[in-house]
Amino acid sequence: MMIIRSTIRADLEVLAALHAESLPTSLFTALGHDALVRFYAYVEASPYETAWTAAEGGKVVGVCVVSYEPDSVLRRFVSHAPIAFARELGKLVVRDAGIRGKIVQKLREPSGEPHAPEVTQIFTDQALRGRGIGAALLRACEAKLRTARISRYFVHTERDDNTAGIRFYRREGFTQIGESRSFGRAFLVMQKDL
Repeated sequence: MMIIRSTIRADLEVLAALHAESLPTSLFTALGHDALVRFYAYVEASPYETAWTAAEGGKVVGVCVVSYEPDSVLRRFVSHAPIAFARELGKLVVRDAGIRGKIVQKLREPSGEPHAPEVTQIFTDQALRGRGIGAALLRACEAKLRTARISRYFVHTERDDNTAGIRFYRREGFTQIGESRSFGRAFLVMQKDL
């Protein structure tokens, strides 16, 4: 039986590992396990983010994070622990020299994106995809948004090599409203009215 929880504090290590497995090309995955643990601890304490986990048989099998201030989430995370971030970024730059410029650019650029809540992370255990876990996580997110009288929210999903993700969002009622670029990758901007 699947259980959706709105607290993630006890699951930080598991979430970090699941994030790295599910989103291998994300910036946080590139920064390393400790950065992922710190990110999810930050999300848990942040007044601007809410997270839900899905668990089956006591094991975390998915997560959804919504940000009410998505334009500033990276900047806020960096300022939360700048020394740790600088250390992790330094290690990453040694492995990937081009990443430093991309991060600096991202931190400086104005967004121009929709200013409404955005699902910034949603993923499930790869072995369990197609079983409704992602949809259940979105239902929890949408219930919270409706309670707060929020009438729409957004998601950015990778445009290329992401047929399953795009199909998932369309099936869940999202429509494409534009495209964007971040860290050199193309994303579809999708919106859902509640």
